Amino acid sequence: MNYYNRKALPSVKHDHFAALDPAERDLVCRLAALLRVADGLDRTHESRVRGLRCLIDQEEVLIRCKVVGPAPEEEKAAAEKADLFVLVFRKKILVRMVTD
Repeated sequence: MNYYNRKALPSVKHDHFAALDPAERDLVCRLAALLRVADGLDRTHESRVRGLRCLIDQEEVLIRCKVVGPAPEEEKAAAEKADLFVLVFRKKILVRMVTD
C-alpha cells in the first residue's frame, strides 16, 4: 500500500495488485485514494492540520482543514494527490484551510 501512497497509482501491471481478486483491488484503490490525500495534508510533516471535516454531496467532497499557521504546501499537495480519489469515487475534491 505504501507504494500507492507516494508513487504510482494501482495498476494490473503490478504483480501484487494483479494477484488480488476484483473486490480486493477495489478496496486497495479506495484506501490508496484516501491515503494519498491524507499524505498530502501532512506534506511538510509539521502537523499543521489539526482536524478536518468533510462535506460530501453528489458531485464533490469539500475537506475543511483546521490548521495552525499557514499550510499552502499541504493544500497544494492534497489537491495534487487527489487524482486517484477522483477516479475511484467519481467526485471532485476541494481542500480548504481554515485557521483558528
